[in-house]
Order: sequence, then structure tokens, then C-alpha cells
Amino acid sequence: MQPKLTDDKVYIWRVCFDLFYNRLSDIKRMLSAEEIKRAEQFYFEKDRRRFIVHRGFLRSILSRYLNVLPADIKFNYQKQGKPFIDTSPPIFFNSSHSNNIGLFAVSGADSVGVDVEFVRSLTDIKLLTKRFFTPEECRLIFSLPEAERIEKFFVIWTLKEAYLKATGEGLAGLQDIAIKFDEQKEPIVFYKKKMLSTLEWTVRCLKFGEDYYGATVIKADRVKTIFLNGDFSPLLTL
Repeated sequence: MQPKLTDDKVYIWRVCFDLFYNRLSDIKRMLSAEEIKRAEQFYFEKDRRRFIVHRGFLRSILSRYLNVLPADIKFNYQKQGKPFIDTSPPIFFNSSHSNNIGLFAVSGADSVGVDVEFVRSLTDIKLLTKRFFTPEECRLIFSLPEAERIEKFFVIWTLKEAYLKATGEGLAGLQDIAIKFDEQKEPIVFYKKKMLSTLEWTVRCLKFGEDYYGATVIKADRVKTIFLNGDFSPLLTL
């Protein structure tokens, strides 16, 4: 399927990085010299490989919408490091990865943020919630049975990160965001105690199997989410 960039849809591509580590040399040919230098700065080999595949897929996916070769894409960066591309009509995108899963969000609507986290035990969950969550969020998490605390932690965390990535503010603003849930358990996002208007924002929680939670936040109302599987080699146009 060839996706069409519109202002009423956001495409969420899911990629399993494990399937592409045997093509690292091919993927590196898509990257810029600056990206290769960034990859080489990672201490652990596994992190270098994930970065290379992540950036390669970002380029490959965007190339499908822009009708250019992946290696020809030129990224610019906002103050906090969020990449963007100068093009008309505009293309809005964001990406995230955790463990060996990558998520890539692309839309023609407006700024978008996406986050994904591998669900894992946290020995410092009390410290993390106290540092980054509101008192109300902390009470909610620790009112739950122990088996449900980790799940709620990652649901709230990914929502916060996705919003900050949509705005380009960076993680320094985590404490300015509060997440609440309505009677249907749908998330409501507050920024500096002001609720985001559902007429201006679309907020969704994501779940992939039992091991990954995520979220997407886009500055546009009633945006339809389309999920696409990127786990196939033809996606990589070399």
C-alpha cells in the first residue's frame, strides 16, 4: 500500500529492528556523515545497531511520502533537537524506539509526537514517579495492585513524552504535564494545569502485545490513526 499524506490521518509504522541487523551495511548507505558519526559515538554495539536501523527506517518511510531517495532527505533540527524537513506541503513526523521495536508517526495534519516503551520492572519506580509525576498521578499509581502499577506508569509516561515530542519541548517539561482519565478510562492531558482541547488535539494510547505501551499526540482534532507494519524488506529503497 502506498500511503497518502493527508490532514485527517496519522500513519503509525511499527518496525521490528531485529529483522534488519543483517543489512546494516546497506542501511548505512542511506545515512548522512553526521548520522554515521552519531552512531559511532555509542559505547555498546547494540545501541549503534539500533540507531542505524532507526535512522535508516525514518529515511525510508519518509521517502515514500516525499518521492525522493532516502539518502537525499535533508533534516533540520529544532532547538531541542526534534528533526524536521522543509517541504511544501509540510510533512510532520516523529519516531521512538524501545528495546527492538521502533514506531514512526507521519501526518500531513500538524505536529505529532509518538513514544513507545518496553514494559519492564522498575526498582526505582517510587523515585521516578516522585520526580516526574504529579502528586495525583503518584496517588493513582500506588493505589493500584502491585501488578498494575508498572502498566499505569508506562501509560502515563508515554503520554507525557508523546506530548512533549509533539511540541518539541524535550523531557525537561515532564513535570508541567498531568495525565488524568475520564470515566471511560480515556486519557486527558493537562499542560500547566490547562486541559488540552479535544478540538485542537488528538491523544491516543497504544499497546503492542503484552510487552509494549505507547502513545501518540497530534495537534489536530479527529485525526484517524492508520497502523502499518514496516517489517518487510521492500520498504528499504536503497
